[in-house]
Amino acid sequence: PDECGHRHEIENKKKSIEIIDSKVVGPIYDALKEIGEDFKILVMPDHPTPLALRTHTHEPVPYMIFDSRKENLEKNEKATYDEAYAESTGIYNEIGFHLMDKFIND
Repeated sequence: PDECGHRHEIENKKKSIEIIDSKVVGPIYDALKEIGEDFKILVMPDHPTPLALRTHTHEPVPYMIFDSRKENLEKNEKATYDEAYAESTGIYNEIGFHLMDKFIND
């Protein structure tokens, strides 16, 4: 996704994220679910590379935390994994490393 952002390739950026989901995140999720113990998964980029700018920026990045203990809670069908939705939630971690505290302790 990062290199596609540098090259302004929206379809390839989307495809690369889908590949990471199907080849990495999906199999990890399936394996952890099969074990049958509680688990959490944090998905996020290390920095944004907006297509329009074609370079890294210091803007906040969206993240997703999946917690198997909360899996049966009502799902938000309107939720997406992108900067606009992340901003709309109002959830923001000004100090980046505090996100790990949230991940572990929340």
